[in-house]
Amino acid sequence: MELTWCSKWSTFTGCVLIWTCLLKIAQSCTCLPKHPQQHYCESDYAIRATVIDSHVVWPSADHIVRNGAVSLSSDVIHSAERAYKVIVSQVYKGDDIHRNQVMYLYTPYQEILCGIGHLDKGMQFLFMGSFDKMLGKHSFNLCNYHHKWSEVTPKQVEGLRHAYKNNCHVKIVTCGIDASCSNEQVELISVPLETTTWHSKDTEQHSVCQWDPWKGTCQLYEAICKKHHHTGHVYWDLSPDYELCQASLYPGVIDS
Repeated sequence: MELTWCSKWSTFTGCVLIWTCLLKIAQSCTCLPKHPQQHYCESDYAIRATVIDSHVVWPSADHIVRNGAVSLSSDVIHSAERAYKVIVSQVYKGDDIHRNQVMYLYTPYQEILCGIGHLDKGMQFLFMGSFDKMLGKHSFNLCNYHHKWSEVTPKQVEGLRHAYKNNCHVKIVTCGIDASCSNEQVELISVPLETTTWHSKDTEQHSVCQWDPWKGTCQLYEAICKKHHHTGHVYWDLSPDYELCQASLYPGVIDS
């Protein structure tokens, strides 16, 4: 069943709500929202994989057994991890990973420590995260990007295949939280930037792509931050579905 933009928006809103709740509940888990391109560029790996199984990895027996008795103290629980066994379908980043590889992805056991508590077996996801070379362990948590593959858009796939990697040198600035967004760039987002002549006294304004997580859902799914090969300006490269997304989420904002 194909997802509507409203259902995708609900998924994104849920993530923002989780992030907000975690800010209130536990200072140890503070995840500021990021664009998928930021996640990709900052991650050690990015893969499409299917969840096969999962289990809890507890600390060694020496840590659990104290004075001859089993102890599940807060220290023990905080050290525990959940290991997701997955089979890799596609590798978008990560030289140590290959297709059809069966591997484990580790996440904190406790959700208040940014752990991912439940992923359905048989479900395919896009995973991004970190790799500990010393331990040979691939990890991810709530602050990393993980998303159902069925909800990944063609524009995001374009980014995963080459565009994100080729544009990791450009900067995306998250605005609308600590700092306000520039109205000028927000307006320019909705026009075909490849044919737009930039007129601005403030060159710094066009050296970054602004992303407002409260209003930029369509940029999340349907835009890649790139540097214009002629002008050198940084801009949002929009998919053909961008305006459809905008019209679905913000009826009346875009003229028909």
